[in-house]
Amino acid sequence: MKRMKLLFTLALPVLLLQNAQAQTGSRLISQSHWSNNSTFFVPVDSTAYRYDDMARGGDLTHQLKYDESNTWLVTDSVASKKSVQEFYSNNAVKNTSNLSMNSIGGWDNVNRFNYFYNGDGTTSNMVYQTGSGSVWNNYSKNVYGYSGGHLITDKYYMWTGVDFSTFVSQKVYQYDGGTGMMTLETDANNGSAGLTYTQQYAYDYDTANRLATSTYTVWNGSSFVNSSRYSYAYDAAGNRITSTYQVYNSSTGAWDNTTLKTYSGFTAGHNPTNEIDQKWDTTGGGFWYNWMQYDYTYNTHEQLTSLMGISWNTAGFWQHVNGDPMAMYRYGSSFGTAVSTISRENGVVNIFPVPVQNTVSIDLKWNEAQAFTVSIFDITGKVVNSWSVPSTAAYTTSFATDNYPAGNYIVKVAGSKGQITKEIVVAH
Repeated sequence: MKRMKLLFTLALPVLLLQNAQAQTGSRLISQSHWSNNSTFFVPVDSTAYRYDDMARGGDLTHQLKYDESNTWLVTDSVASKKSVQEFYSNNAVKNTSNLSMNSIGGWDNVNRFNYFYNGDGTTSNMVYQTGSGSVWNNYSKNVYGYSGGHLITDKYYMWTGVDFSTFVSQKVYQYDGGTGMMTLETDANNGSAGLTYTQQYAYDYDTANRLATSTYTVWNGSSFVNSSRYSYAYDAAGNRITSTYQVYNSSTGAWDNTTLKTYSGFTAGHNPTNEIDQKWDTTGGGFWYNWMQYDYTYNTHEQLTSLMGISWNTAGFWQHVNGDPMAMYRYGSSFGTAVSTISRENGVVNIFPVPVQNTVSIDLKWNEAQAFTVSIFDITGKVVNSWSVPSTAAYTTSFATDNYPAGNYIVKVAGSKGQITKEIVVAH
């Protein structure tokens, strides 16, 4: 929980100060997750994203601006969760609503985040609502304050039934005057005696302005005392090679090792393709022992396309065990730029078998080699799968349709020099 808190704290000022959509080159259109059952990976869930505007997009590291996302559990034939976003005319997010399917097939409101902005594009406040059937109920409000282009305060208020007048807590952020990097977050709760400190997050940087340590401290009534910290190390190329988590031992006054993450196989964008997680054994003088290993792949835009985790067997080898994760991420065509209309086929595609049961195969031959994107649409026009293929004149692939509900689908192959559209039927 503390790690998630840390990552969110670092990302928050960026998100609040950046309403213009980041141009990532391609946008996330679906993600799927599997879990190992000690023998093989079994599907858990999948999520598909729909975009109604070419100026919107995003991925796992840039703010996702989709119009609708739908999530299926492996046991579901229809989506069980849905998220809908609305936007202002400048494409800033107006609200994000999360819904779940009820027992009669309708959608019940779960929660909604409503965003309001200052004239300079920074977020002025966010109103959080909870759902009850088709009704939205006010719950809380965050009010943000800025100075010198930095987020300075985040004040949290609760709904009284009439207004947001109950001041509950606040966060105060401090920055280095020279680099502009965040150096401190101080949290406090508001009570009958006024504001009382609760915790702090302190950030230190190396000479290259890379995060070196992040220290979490708690208020003991008179001062902030050490609790835990992360330390980071980098290689000469600027790749983060280790992340060490330690907890403070108040009895010895020392930092005790807890976990170590080691990264390697970096891409041009400093993304690791391998991560080994270790835990600290206090036996004897203490030593690190293997725990988990993760392998990552990325596309040409440095976007994560897959991850797979595998556990360490104490007998001395890596072995999949129950619960090991796997995930796949798919991206659509670039956004935020003009896209020319393609009307000619310029090729032929065969899709078989007909109808499709569990696996569909695509055999494509272009008259002229080109890069292209393959997209699968359901009958409502929602993208359920999409991937990009480097320039080639011939292409053959197969993919599973086990998670596709039975029905009609459109396969669209769109390249720079041609477009082919075919219909398929999935019948399990």
